[in-house]
Amino acid sequence: MFDPAKIPGMIEPVEQQMLTGLAADRFIADNGVIVEFGCFFGRSASCLVNGALAWWSPERGPAVHTFDSFACDHKGGFGQYVTGFAKNAGVGHIVRREGSHIDFRPVYDHFVGPAEAMGVLKTTTAELRNAQRPNAPIALMHIDAPKFYEELRYVLVRFFPALVPDARIVFQDYFYPWSASLIAGTQLLAERGILRYERSAASALLCRILRVPSLEEIAEIDLAMVDASVTDLIERSIAAMSGVAVDRPEQFLPRLCLAKMQYLWGLGRFAEADAALMQVLSLTGNTLTAAVFNDFRELLRYGFNIRRLYEMDHAERGSAAH
Repeated sequence: MFDPAKIPGMIEPVEQQMLTGLAADRFIADNGVIVEFGCFFGRSASCLVNGALAWWSPERGPAVHTFDSFACDHKGGFGQYVTGFAKNAGVGHIVRREGSHIDFRPVYDHFVGPAEAMGVLKTTTAELRNAQRPNAPIALMHIDAPKFYEELRYVLVRFFPALVPDARIVFQDYFYPWSASLIAGTQLLAERGILRYERSAASALLCRILRVPSLEEIAEIDLAMVDASVTDLIERSIAAMSGVAVDRPEQFLPRLCLAKMQYLWGLGRFAEADAALMQVLSLTGNTLTAAVFNDFRELLRYGFNIRRLYEMDHAERGSAAH
C-alpha cells in the first residue's frame, strides 16, 4: 500500500524490511496487535501497516497503534530534522508553527492518513508519559521515541505487562551514541531473563520476549537502575553482542562504546571517557570509519549532552488524542 522510500525518515531499507516482515508474521495475527512509539513522518508506521495488511481485516479493528508527540521546539534537538525533511519532501508548508513550537502531525497524516481512514492504523498524539496502551495483547513493539531510560520506564510500566510470550520488540536506536541509559536498561531486561537479543538491522536491535514481567518485577528493575552502574551494563551489552548477528559491526558496535564515553563525559569522569574512546579505536582496528567519526563529531557538536535539547522538545504543553 505504501512506499516507505517516498516518506521522509531516518530508518534504513534494512530496518524497513525487518519491520515489514515482522508485522506480516502470522504470529502477530494470532496473538495481538502492533504498538509503535515515535513515528516521525510515518516511514516506520507505513512498514508496519504494509506488513499487517497481509492478515488484517476490518472487523479486527486497528492492527497498528502508534504514539508520538508530533511536536518539538525549533531550538531543540529535533526541529532541524523536522523542518529540513519536510522542506525537502515539499510538505514544509503543512507543518504548523506557533512561536517556537512545531507541530508535524499534519505531515504524518499526509503520508499515512489513508491507513487511518481504512481502520488498520490508530494514531495517538501523546508524550510517552501520557500514553495508554490499547485494550489488546501486544505481539510486536517498535520503540523509537525514548532515548533515555527515564522515558523507557513509561513503556515498561504501562505496556510491557500487555506483551505476550514470544512477542518481538525492536529497540530502534539501541546502537546509538546518545542511548547509554537505554542500552543499560535493555541489558538489565536481558539479564533478568525477560528478553533475548536476536539480531540487528542498522541501529535497531530485535529482541524476543521470553516471559512477561509483572508490575512488581518492573518496579524491581526500576530500583536496580538507580543503583546499577550504567557503564558496567553497557560493557556487558558489548560482550553480549558477540552472540548476536550484528549488522555492519564495524559501524554499529563502536556506537555502544561511544554511548559509554558520552555518559562518562556527562558525569565529569573524563579519564574514563578517554579510555572509552580508546575502546572505540580498539573495536575499529585503531582507525575510525567515516560513520564512526561522524558519530563522534555529533557528540562533540552538542558538548556530549543532548538532555537539555530533548527536554525542550518534550516540555509539557498539554496533550491531544486523535
